[in-house]
Amino acid sequence: MNTWQISNDTRTPEDTLAAVLLDDDAWSGSFPSVERGAHDTLSELAELRSTLRGALGGGDDVEQLNRWLAISPVGSRLELDGSQLRLLHVPQPGTGLVGAVMTGVVEAVELGSWPRLKVCPDCRTVFFDQTRNASKVWCGMMAGGPGGRACGTIAKVRRWRERQASVAQGELPRSA
Repeated sequence: MNTWQISNDTRTPEDTLAAVLLDDDAWSGSFPSVERGAHDTLSELAELRSTLRGALGGGDDVEQLNRWLAISPVGSRLELDGSQLRLLHVPQPGTGLVGAVMTGVVEAVELGSWPRLKVCPDCRTVFFDQTRNASKVWCGMMAGGPGGRACGTIAKVRRWRERQASVAQGELPRSA
């Protein structure tokens, strides 16, 4: 899912999926022990990535996920139970990258860890929230995140500066 994100240097989106697909060494480095499958094309993997990113953070388009489960022979189906995804069938390992990714999705739903996968609102990096109460918002609060960036700190400083500018202009500060 992190083959698309916003560069910390240029602040423009970068998509590295095509480069990984064209270079066998990059493929084996990014996806060790995963052989290419019939559905591992640029268009299909980009669509899968988009579907998965959309499903993170409470996306409720379960039918799109089930469409990918039907494409890969994972042998599972998901349903929405309130705001949580629930597994309906026992998973079997899929083939190719689509199968490997969908096997991982099914395992994450089965283990209850799917809601902990989140997208940073700043750099759009997908990360796993390891906090006790699953309340993490940004990929990092300390410089050392992706590319040395601290998206949470940057966002908080940005909000603080906006409040200070409002106070300087005589406006009442907004509550945090």
